[in-house]
Amino acid sequence: MRDSYHCPGGQELARRGQALHDGLMHIEYNNARACRNCALRAQCTQGRYRRIYRSKEEAAIERLAQRVKQCPELVAQRKTIVEHIFGTLRQWGQDEFLTRGLAAVRAEFSLSCLAYNFRRVLQLVSLQSLKEVIQISI
Repeated sequence: MRDSYHCPGGQELARRGQALHDGLMHIEYNNARACRNCALRAQCTQGRYRRIYRSKEEAAIERLAQRVKQCPELVAQRKTIVEHIFGTLRQWGQDEFLTRGLAAVRAEFSLSCLAYNFRRVLQLVSLQSLKEVIQISI
């Protein structure tokens, strides 16, 4: 299997290297020579030749899409379990981090999750029974 793509005109777009595109490193595929005399060039690209940019992680993204296609119920389950938390945090105004650096952001996110979990506990258990449990533990 060759590392290439085919354009609508049937020409092979070979791998030409890596390029920084939209701030991310991508692999570039093109065939400038084939595009010069191609009758479909106006439909295919606005540039001098067609370029395809593929993320380095594109293979992993395609594998994920395949797994999702095979088991869509897992995505539905994830939405009910995980995504609610992020939606709630965002509604509380926690959609941006105040800190910088991975360790600080992890700590900030952990505090946000702790607040979320504590509020959930207070919805499920009365405050009085929670006080009793805490006093017994201490």
